[in-house]
Amino acid sequence: MQMRWEKTEQRDLTYSRWHRQFTGEYRFIDIDHVEYCPYCNEPLALIETARDVGQTYKCAEITTLIAKKIGVFSLIVLYKVNESGEIINFRVKYTNPNGYDYLNYSPMDYLKLLKKLHDLHNKNKCKKYCGGGDPFVSCGTNDLSNVEDFM
Repeated sequence: MQMRWEKTEQRDLTYSRWHRQFTGEYRFIDIDHVEYCPYCNEPLALIETARDVGQTYKCAEITTLIAKKIGVFSLIVLYKVNESGEIINFRVKYTNPNGYDYLNYSPMDYLKLLKKLHDLHNKNKCKKYCGGGDPFVSCGTNDLSNVEDFM
């Protein structure tokens, strides 16, 4: 498996600064991450991320609204790093479906959560994965009602 790296390790804020001068008239957000299926490219979850500094709030209203409209999970993922810059803990809050407090995950457990998202999609919905590439074979839909399975 080939890893994909950041190209510059820097975030270009040029467009953001330009657009924010019009915030009274026009609004935008940047969605931090879209977890998607490598077989059919369907989105699985919209994820807002931030470094964990003990905060209790991260704005995710628009991301959650979009996730509800397209029928995928939305998460807030806060990550804590050690002195070496390695992630040592994740705090995850589901905003779609909502009603869950932040849950703590080790890096390995968070990876397992992502795997479960993919497994659910592959088992229930992915046309290329479960249908052998036949675009007319559908295995069902993502069932967001069993979010406890991912905790």
